[in-house]
Amino acid sequence: MDELVRERIIKYILRRMDEYGVTAEHLMPAEEEAEPEVDPALPKSVLAQAMPKPTPGVVQYADASGNSWDGAGPMPEWLLRAVRAGQSPDFFKR
Repeated sequence: MDELVRERIIKYILRRMDEYGVTAEHLMPAEEEAEPEVDPALPKSVLAQAMPKPTPGVVQYADASGNSWDGAGPMPEWLLRAVRAGQSPDFFKR
């Protein structure tokens, strides 16, 4: 892996960890300790403020792979994966 790419990935991960209050202990707990209770899903409040009201039938979000969503109904898996990875839904906004 290119060292510059590796460095950027590390910085990105550290920013997301800081943003969501995740520490190294959350990722690598001591063997004798039970794993900390960390909800893998984003808090609904984060998604609620990031998502504007839908306009049914009109594509509002799309990615480079051809996935799209009109904003109505539950968020599709492709967008959920991106948001959980730290990407803003606005990145996919049309």
